[in-house]
Amino acid sequence: MSTIDACLPLLARDFERFKLLRRSLELHFEPLGRCWVIVADAEYATLRSQLSSPFEVVPESEIFPEIARYRMLHRLFHGRFRRFFPFHAAGRFKLTGWYIQQLLKFGIASRIETPFYLTLDADVVCIKPTTYADLVRDGRALVTTEQGDIHPRWYEHAERVLGYARSGRNFGVTPSLLHREGVLALQAHLEARFVGNWRAALVRNTPWTEYTLYHTFMEGSGQWDLFHLDGGTEAVYDTEASFWWDKDDWSVARALNGKAHFIIAQSNTGIPVEVVQSALEAAGVFERG
Repeated sequence: MSTIDACLPLLARDFERFKLLRRSLELHFEPLGRCWVIVADAEYATLRSQLSSPFEVVPESEIFPEIARYRMLHRLFHGRFRRFFPFHAAGRFKLTGWYIQQLLKFGIASRIETPFYLTLDADVVCIKPTTYADLVRDGRALVTTEQGDIHPRWYEHAERVLGYARSGRNFGVTPSLLHREGVLALQAHLEARFVGNWRAALVRNTPWTEYTLYHTFMEGSGQWDLFHLDGGTEAVYDTEASFWWDKDDWSVARALNGKAHFIIAQSNTGIPVEVVQSALEAAGVFERG
């Protein structure tokens, strides 16, 4: 196997930003198999008309069939009727966009056709030529890890939901390589633990994050070392060279001189797409124009 499928939850408002990711994948990501682009049902027709192979557009209701009902319940619990519900019930039942995109990244596993798949967001960019061997070695996918314990509460939430203890290792966020069978095993674990649909289990047991759930499960079930390698801070993406909050510290050139193959230009900082594109062109990631 020398290909890697990918998945990307996408909203129409992020399409211009996504075009930078698409361009970068076409230029640099040689092992791309099929990229599943998961979109809101209302935006499906529009976005499908703008994308072609290897980008496969799928409405989110096919991956998350209960989404409309759970959105309604979220509005009830957290809208003007919240006073009628116990605090603990409302607090543990959330379906914001952040949780939806994470559920979709897990849910797509049943359609993935490669042993590993790459999770993406619209604000991710592939910055240099990338081969299968750059990310998967002897059947084990590299994982970005952090030196500090940046989000200890996220791991506490994963321990609570899964019933497994964390190892103490700190894992990076999207973009990340997930083992398809490992994600399916995680779904089965949740269904056995909560006696029901794994999506319902997660919606009713927030807060959590998908990457801490995945890695804590893989470690707790004894699978992590079978399918992953600790690649350090630049295994997949470069944390230091990515754009987070301080634009003055952002350096695409630094990432090009490092080991990582991706950077993040985080969209919720408000950085304009044009600024990102100009920085990528100036560094030689894209040709100008």
